Amino acid sequence: MPTGVITDFNSFLTDDVIKNGLDFTKPTQQNAEGDDFIEIKGLPSGNAFYKNSLGMPIKLRGQPLKVKDILSLNVAKSSGEFEIIDNIIQRRIKGVSVNDLLEMDRLYIMAWLREQSFIRTPLKVNYFKCSECGHQNRDVTISIKDFIIYSLQSGTKDPKFDLPVSQQRVELKYERHGDVKRVINYIKENESFREITDSDAYLFRIASMLKGKSIESGIEFLEKLCPEDFAAINTVVNSMETGITNIAKVKCGKEECQHENLIRIPFSGDFYLPKLQPRMVT
Repeated sequence: MPTGVITDFNSFLTDDVIKNGLDFTKPTQQNAEGDDFIEIKGLPSGNAFYKNSLGMPIKLRGQPLKVKDILSLNVAKSSGEFEIIDNIIQRRIKGVSVNDLLEMDRLYIMAWLREQSFIRTPLKVNYFKCSECGHQNRDVTISIKDFIIYSLQSGTKDPKFDLPVSQQRVELKYERHGDVKRVINYIKENESFREITDSDAYLFRIASMLKGKSIESGIEFLEKLCPEDFAAINTVVNSMETGITNIAKVKCGKEECQHENLIRIPFSGDFYLPKLQPRMVT
């Protein structure tokens, strides 16, 4: 996600101030085939890069999470625990393999799966104070559409450009999840020989985005560039940063205010396994 874009957060919400309210008015969604896999709409990629062997567009479809999924996510330490999330995506998503899934779509899909799994109990912000008027807002329902999402423009393709100094042609590709795992494995293979710094990891990542090159050949290519040429590549890479953030725009409930507040929603255990109080009977 782009860094430095949002700098003024009026609220930071931890897990214990997010809750879900009961609302049994919404029906379970099914498609025409009778199963519960439905099209995933609103992907940051615009679904532009998913095609079958004939080059025809593929629409990704998803199925609500099951109990074993939300239990796994509840104990996960972070959204970066690839194995847990990969296994869930493999079970609940049709149309693309885990490794071919664009990284920009991955977290969006996880948020989408959560929303589809709790249709009757939408996510609610328990409390926040409006940064504009000071009104104390309670139990505000939010959806995936309220999150700040950086999406590709229609017709976007993998970037191809000439470097300003050497005039070498460079082709980059939007990251697939398989590329991310290649970088992680490359780091593991090399960290026993030397310390891998954050700048090293960043260089490895850019190398993995170079079309037609291995990580090693990509690193060699990048390190031989002059600073101006590398800066050009880095600028393009930064412009490719897209996806869902964990920031939601939530309007103040005061009628004469309606100010949009930026609220951070942690994608952690309670996000996938909310505290939901049933109606007690005697």
